[in-house]
Amino acid sequence: MTGKAHWTTWIAWASGWPNWRQVSRTVQAAWWVWQTMRGTGISTGVRRAIEAAESAYQPPQPGWRGADPREVQRWAGRLVRFPRRWGRCVHESLIVYRTLNGYGIPATFCLGLSTERSSEVGHAWVETLPTSQEGALPPPREPFLIVYRSPRPAPPSIPSQEEVPFEQHP
Repeated sequence: MTGKAHWTTWIAWASGWPNWRQVSRTVQAAWWVWQTMRGTGISTGVRRAIEAAESAYQPPQPGWRGADPREVQRWAGRLVRFPRRWGRCVHESLIVYRTLNGYGIPATFCLGLSTERSSEVGHAWVETLPTSQEGALPPPREPFLIVYRSPRPAPPSIPSQEEVPFEQHP
């Protein structure tokens, strides 16, 4: 892609107001993770990762809508490398977990140990229940034995017909 085409694409993407909100909220989640995990270094222990995951849940925020889980994950990956690498999969997954739940997208934070390599190799990822296949976050590339899975939050409730008050006319 030429320089001009690259900038044109970036400007077209950046000019969309919902994207700025989504990036801003992802940055806020990254700041929370950085503050919470400060002092643990790039590689965190399982216990510290679980403690962070249990406090990372953010309930659905009023007015937050229209998140793209893959875009949130892409920005989280960029943020853990800015301005230098300060995190890995645990940090990135905590950012995604916090942001998606804030948008009302039920997300689960998972920690696992590799079943193909040594049992000391671990990985963290986020699972979602998207409404469409395009919004699904990809599963890990290799199989992992799950050692921790955060409780899945309930999806935002939509009132049924019976719950919505209405006037009956004779």
